[in-house]
Parts: sequence; C-alpha cells; structure tokens
Amino acid sequence: MPFSPSTPTVATIRRCNPPLPVSVTLNAVSCTGGSVYWYQTANSGIPIQPSSAFTTSVNGDATFFAECVNNTTGCASYTLGLGFVDIVPATISNAQLAPIYNSSNSPNFIQAAQTITATNTIQSTGNIIYQAGQSVLLLPNFIAEKNATFLAEAKGCINEN
Repeated sequence: MPFSPSTPTVATIRRCNPPLPVSVTLNAVSCTGGSVYWYQTANSGIPIQPSSAFTTSVNGDATFFAECVNNTTGCASYTLGLGFVDIVPATISNAQLAPIYNSSNSPNFIQAAQTITATNTIQSTGNIIYQAGQSVLLLPNFIAEKNATFLAEAKGCINEN
C-alpha cells in the first residue's frame, strides 16, 4: 500500500507597513521525493502553482496551502501545509479594534509598525498582546476586564522571510 508523503512546512512571512500590493515568496520544505502544489483554498482542487517556491502579490493578510505529492506513487500528503502572509499596518486605531473575546490559550496578537490607539474593551476571556513599533496609547475608555490577560509593548516590527 502506498504511503502519503509528509506535510510540507511553510514559514510565515511578515511585512511591516509595505506599499501595497506587495510581492512575497512562500517556500515549502520537507517534501522529499515529491512535488509541491500550492492552493488558494484548502479544498479548491486546482493548484495555482506547482513549485516548492510560490511568488504572489497580496494587498493584505493571506493564507495559502501547500500539498506534497509523491512523484512515484502519486499519493498526496494527508494534510496541507499552511503559508501565512502577515501584513502589519503602520497604525491601528480604535475603529479597527472591536471588543475582543478570545478564550484560547494562545494570545490574539495585534501589531502595528508604528502606533496602536485604543478605547475598546478586552473581555474577561481575552488573551491579547498589543505590540507597536513606537507606542501603544490606551485612552480613557479603554478597559481590560477582570481575568483578561493583556500585554501592551513598544517593540519594533521585524520583516520575516
């Protein structure tokens, strides 16, 4: 019985306040003995490019999917590798921050290349990190409810990959 190849690994790409659209190249690795096929959706069925490196232009955050197909058997990887493109805006204002409900263990990460200005409410189940290159300004109506996990930090945005 043929076996499925391993799931390709794709690193997240982050661009800090780029002019849009921005060209990015995603690279899939760990597809030994196979070919990588890229998709725009997890179940589209029609690859947008057959190559371990995939270059595209994006106007904002995007997700792409990579599949490894064994060159001998034709078997595809059981799961798809996820390729994330994270476009970090220069600023985020309160208009872009809704009340935040996040009950997962991993934090909801809000990042701006320069500043974040907030008057929103972080609910008691929130687990949030605000990170801006220059400043995070919490205005008088900003609330982090009891039991919410919240961190605000001034930390530079770093382009990745």
